[in-house]
Amino acid sequence: MPKPSLWTDTQGLGFSFAPTTADDIDDLVCVRLAAMQPGLEALGRFRPEKARQHVVDNYRPKQTYWIRHEHLPQRLGWLCLYACTRPPHTSQHGKDDLVGPYWQLDRFYFSPQTSGKGWGSRVLSYLCKQADEADRPIQVTALLGSAANRFYQRHGFIFVDQGDIDVNYVRPAPLTIIRGQVNQTIAAWAARRKAEESPGSTERCSG
Repeated sequence: MPKPSLWTDTQGLGFSFAPTTADDIDDLVCVRLAAMQPGLEALGRFRPEKARQHVVDNYRPKQTYWIRHEHLPQRLGWLCLYACTRPPHTSQHGKDDLVGPYWQLDRFYFSPQTSGKGWGSRVLSYLCKQADEADRPIQVTALLGSAANRFYQRHGFIFVDQGDIDVNYVRPAPLTIIRGQVNQTIAAWAARRKAEESPGSTERCSG
């Protein structure tokens, strides 16, 4: 099962997570279609039946959750989050828990009635905080040309590559960033030492 604290430790944040079942497929599809229709139509790729089948074929009951308002009987949207065992955007299958080296935020949609009100930023900030505490990078995919690209970039996601209609991003784990900074510092220090120890530098210093 997914890490319990991630799905339950949301008190006071204004939202909570609730499990989904196969009976929710039609509702999940409706939210996804409403969220993605403008972007898909702009790309000439809006095909409702194909989009529905995509949700059915890729539904992960143990990893798909409704995002609910904390105090009202209202569904804000839904997400699917799971662990991958391969580098960003190469894994076709995920685990049932969140102990893999990469977290894949495979679905993240909000209904039109609730989008644009800050819920997306609130939920994503929470997920990023949880990933940081677990020292896990998060992978996401955004529709080419959609506002989701700027949204993920504002939250620290870095461009990886893109396909015909999708753009892939990853948000590095904290220790990965630190290691990179340390390695850059060590490399710069080594370069300076090498320059100082070169014959030309010795002559200048002794002269």
